[in-house]
Amino acid sequence: MFKRVFIITVLLVLVGCSKPTYQSQKSALIVIKTPILKYADMGFIYTNKANTKVEIYSNGVASLSIDIYKKSICMGDFKCIEPDKFNKKFFASYYLDSFMSNIFNQRAIFNSQNLIKTKSGFIQNIKSDKYNIEYSVSTKKLLFRDKINNILIKINIME
Repeated sequence: MFKRVFIITVLLVLVGCSKPTYQSQKSALIVIKTPILKYADMGFIYTNKANTKVEIYSNGVASLSIDIYKKSICMGDFKCIEPDKFNKKFFASYYLDSFMSNIFNQRAIFNSQNLIKTKSGFIQNIKSDKYNIEYSVSTKKLLFRDKINNILIKINIME
């Protein structure tokens, strides 16, 4: 009986600690410039139905790793934090919780506000006294720029 309980416990621990598997992997030139973060190099964007992982490499070593889940964002070996706290710390507190997931999955932001569809994607221009956002997405390119908060995210998919 003890042997059976031990085996079940070990299996639960191993399954519970397993890393997610990803259904899609894209190599890309990724630029992230904020007042706190400054990265520009080749990397990978891994996605599945539930989460996204972004890795940026410098000299063959992962210099930035971000795991984006619905209720948390984990950066490198640091503690995972809620999306609103992550946005406040690294981007702008006015951004919605879905901001990072939407950016790295090339989806519309701010509930599709001011969305204009184009032949190969869409553009959004969103302005308020707290942000001035230009956001464009096409098949292989993404550009996010917030002029007020000095934030730039560019993704060029390499496939």
